[in-house]
This record gives sequence, structure tokens and C-alpha cells, in this order.
Amino acid sequence: MKEFTLIESEVAEYFRTARERYRIMLRKNAGMPKPWSNDPVFQDWFFCNVFREDDKTTKWIKEHIREPHRNDSCVFWMMVACRLFNKISTLEKLLSAGVFDRWWDRTQAEVALEGTSPLCGAGYMVHTPYGMAKLPGCLKLIDDAAQDNDRRIQLIQPGRTSLQEVFEMLLPADCFGPFMAYEIVTDLRHTYLLENAPDIITWASPGPGACLGLSRLVGEKVSYGSAADRAAAVDCMQQIVTAAGTYWWPNHWPHWEMRTVEHWLCEHAKYTKVAMLGKRMKRKYSGK
Repeated sequence: MKEFTLIESEVAEYFRTARERYRIMLRKNAGMPKPWSNDPVFQDWFFCNVFREDDKTTKWIKEHIREPHRNDSCVFWMMVACRLFNKISTLEKLLSAGVFDRWWDRTQAEVALEGTSPLCGAGYMVHTPYGMAKLPGCLKLIDDAAQDNDRRIQLIQPGRTSLQEVFEMLLPADCFGPFMAYEIVTDLRHTYLLENAPDIITWASPGPGACLGLSRLVGEKVSYGSAADRAAAVDCMQQIVTAAGTYWWPNHWPHWEMRTVEHWLCEHAKYTKVAMLGKRMKRKYSGK
């Protein structure tokens, strides 16, 4: 079985950048004047929050859709719809049209989104069925999710079914790769379906960005394309989430889960790309 060994100095730097990014959010939320950091990398470039739950789009989805339906079975297809579009202005149109009242209505959604551009958020690529334009393609994927909703719900036993099991349940769906499946599972983790899943602090799905970030922490390449590397990466991530409960992360701040580890590995990889390698990122920080 393959193993990686964490380098303590690199782990320390990983948590240092995480602490500084969290402080930036706290300073901003407290109404303090800019700059919210003396670190030129954080001043110049855009980084997601340490906790996915603090990011703007996720907060909107939580307030307007996820929480109101957190105990309803329809929350499954709703999270599929939210992450396919992943854009607040698009989701606002669907919400105003009553699409998220409870049952999926494709015609209602199509009318509400006619002429909308851009339709989806720019945070990641959304793949639709071959030959289909973005809007009909996304609606087709939500059609499928809504039709399969009851079957999926019956397979989930709250408190017993794991995040990983639901992740693997989603993978065979048309156009749902590991990234999209993981996004949806992460949302469902905060609903009645998976809020007590047994693997919240033991499992994550390390994507290419997380593997790149972990490569820095272990001093060797962690290949996303290798199943053995990904399994060894999860073991290292378990060590990191344990470390977060020690002096690396203030105990009066929110506690880490495996998703937090994976999420910040991606952002830390971006940070080191600029700070250590002198490269540029795709998105400058606007200061808003």
C-alpha cells in the first residue's frame, strides 16, 4: 500500500495560510478598512474562504434553498440544480418563478431562464449531454435527477449511509464526474440525508487541485490519475484534519472536516504557485 509522509514545516505553512485567509474574512465582516492582510499574495489575488460554507454562492444556496428544504426529500434534486447552474442570478430567477417551491417543473424553469446569459457560474466547467446547448442540457440533467430522486432517497439511510456511498451513487449519472458529484454530496452533508454521515471526518474526494496542494506538503508528486495515490492522499488528509484539532487551528474557530482539508489544499496550491513559484493566478482580487 502506497504511503506519503507529511513534512511538518509544509503543514505549518499550509495552516498559516489558512489562518490568514480566515482572519481576512473576519476583518472584512467586522467592517475593518482595507487592506485586510499584509500578505501581498492575498492582497493581489482571489482565494476562496477556508470553509466552503462561507463562500458567497454557497451562503445564498443555504439561505434560500438548502435550509428551507433541508428535511424534504426534494432537496436532492434541488442541490443538483443549484450546482449545475452555480450562479446566484440564475438561481434567483428560478426561485422567483417558484421552481424551488417543491416539485421540479421543466417548462417553468425554461421560461424563467430564456435568454439568460451567462447561465452558469464561472467557478468550474459544467458538462451537458453530447450535442446539447447549455440550457437544454442542464435542464435535461435536472429532469433525470428529479425522476431518479425517490429511488436515490430510498437508498440513503440517514446516520448510516456514508458520504462516499452517495458520491459513488452519483458518479454513473450522465455528465457527473467526481467534481460535480463531490459538490452535491457536500451540500447534502448539511441536510437530513447526510448530516450524520459516519465518514464526515474520515473521507474526502481529492481532486487535481487537492493532489497538487498535497504534493507540496509531502515533497513528492501526488498523482490524481493514480488510484493508489488518491487512497494514500486520503490517509494524509486524515492526519491533517486531526492536526487541525491541535495548536494549528484556534479551537474557538469552526472545526475542520475532511472537506475543509480538501478545499484548502486547492487554495494552498494556488497560494504557493504565486508565493513560491512567482506565477500568476487566473483571477485578481477586486477588493469587494
